[in-house]
Amino acid sequence: MAVNTLYYEKLYELKFYLHELAACRIRLERLDDLGVPEGSVIFSTYSKTHRCKDGSTSVYTYTNSYLYIDKTKHYIASKVSRTGRLGDVNDPYNKKGQIVLRGRLSLRMRMRSDAKRYYENARLACGILNSSRPRGFGIIDLEKAMETEYAALVNSDQYIPLRIRTDDELAEADAESMNSLRPEYSNGIFVSENERLRSKNELIAALCLRESGFSYVSEPRYPGPECYYADFRIGTGSCMGDYVYVEIAGMMDKAEYRDKLDIKRKIAAKYGIRLIIIDMTDYCDALGKRQTRLHYEKLKRIFFDIQLGRLACGGETVTAY
Repeated sequence: MAVNTLYYEKLYELKFYLHELAACRIRLERLDDLGVPEGSVIFSTYSKTHRCKDGSTSVYTYTNSYLYIDKTKHYIASKVSRTGRLGDVNDPYNKKGQIVLRGRLSLRMRMRSDAKRYYENARLACGILNSSRPRGFGIIDLEKAMETEYAALVNSDQYIPLRIRTDDELAEADAESMNSLRPEYSNGIFVSENERLRSKNELIAALCLRESGFSYVSEPRYPGPECYYADFRIGTGSCMGDYVYVEIAGMMDKAEYRDKLDIKRKIAAKYGIRLIIIDMTDYCDALGKRQTRLHYEKLKRIFFDIQLGRLACGGETVTAY
């Protein structure tokens, strides 16, 4: 009786590993359907010895990173895309595309690693079961058991949710890859333990939003191939999914800064994004000293006017002073 109990416990364990292994297979097949290439990031190192005229030698070590896709070596170039756009993720000259490709390959590699682990555990459990099976119990063929479990999972109610889960994880991997393109923080300011902002004006705006009871997203990305980010995204409250991008403009006295805002206006207009720019620039007074022009209550009123629909949010600039 004790032997049978141990046998069934191991059988339950094998069943779990087979189920997870089938789930990994379905998810990997979904990546195939979505066109995520097979491959791994491989780092190759080699050394070159250079002999100098004085008889001494110098050793140089070179490092190249490349991808194997369909058994073909694809080097990752460090140069920016010819077009400067995201474009085809397989374009070897497309830096942004390569970052997305790496994120997708990382997801595939993680799934493959899980599948390998489950397979090794299943193989071990199967070996123990076959070597200690009670009288009258047949030999378990691991490969047949894997195919049986896979077919059962494909024909179950769990099949579609597994594919949807893969789509969601792929979208998260792409978003995380694109987030890595954000400019580095030069003087990050923390509004909380996990939220980092780039300037005192953004900090003031974030605290004002929190105090006023607004939910917001920091640094939402503008759509399109260009890599631009707004400062905040807030909901208007008029209907589900309706939101406004907010730019906290702290350097409106600089031409280059205004030009960048104009680009963001055009992107917002192109993709139908509601946008408002709040001027919080420190301007010089009559004596040439920079003075902060900010009325906190007016800033708060601007946010409420956005939510109430009292502002057009068509890319116009408003002042918080």
